[in-house]
Amino acid sequence: MNHPLVNSKWLSQNLEKVTLLHVTMVNPVNGKAGELSDVYIPTSLSFDFEKKICDLSSPLPHTMPSSQQFTQNVQALGINSESTVVVYDDVGIFSAPRVWWMLKSMGHQHVYVLDGGLPAWIDQGFEVTSQLRQPNGGGDFVAAPIPESLFNAQQVVGSIDIAEHQIIDARSSARFHGMVAEPREGLRSGHIPNSINLPFTKLIKEGHFIDYEELNNVFTQHGIDKNKRIITSCGSGVTATIILLAADILGFNFLSLYDGSWSEWGANKALPITNC
Repeated sequence: MNHPLVNSKWLSQNLEKVTLLHVTMVNPVNGKAGELSDVYIPTSLSFDFEKKICDLSSPLPHTMPSSQQFTQNVQALGINSESTVVVYDDVGIFSAPRVWWMLKSMGHQHVYVLDGGLPAWIDQGFEVTSQLRQPNGGGDFVAAPIPESLFNAQQVVGSIDIAEHQIIDARSSARFHGMVAEPREGLRSGHIPNSINLPFTKLIKEGHFIDYEELNNVFTQHGIDKNKRIITSCGSGVTATIILLAADILGFNFLSLYDGSWSEWGANKALPITNC
């Protein structure tokens, strides 16, 4: 499959052939689970990118782990290099693209996102379970990080004035323009100079991606160029991956995630910001 999305019907027909990953995350404001679930799609494994499969030594939220740590955790889930992996979350399209990009950036070739997530699965009447599957280990996947799939702050600084690079911010317009305070304490308001604001919500409708033509129109209206390297950012590197997934659907080839995103940029007074 070349398309990064699968639908519930396809998943129901291939459930025993895929490794299915359930993803959730914590609300940065109140510390509570933002995606609550007491049911799951059968055969689901939990992929915890906030407290387990992340750099636990980083002061930033859910920072990408080292390739060694990533390999160990993914192998523990029983994932092989040839496994077909499908990721879903409880909102529809929210945190699942983060795990999709983690696997893609570490070199896994066969990873997809369930469009509509758990709500779509339930709406179509498919079976659910109250239990997650326990991992059995023994996977053979070995991380092979793809160069430039992840950018650090200094690489983003260097990209600000490069014409062939476009920095895309997935936060709301109010946050981008510094009109409201950031949800995380201690962060400045504003955005990275020369960045483009594309709120991720413009790409989603009722938990699903809008169709190809609509996606293409949104990207065109925001001046996003398929021939340039796209570097996405958001609050903490999660909703930025929704833009990366949309870009992948549209056939973009030069994609990068600023992993630290505004959690890092907004906290570091040495990094430039603007509100214009």
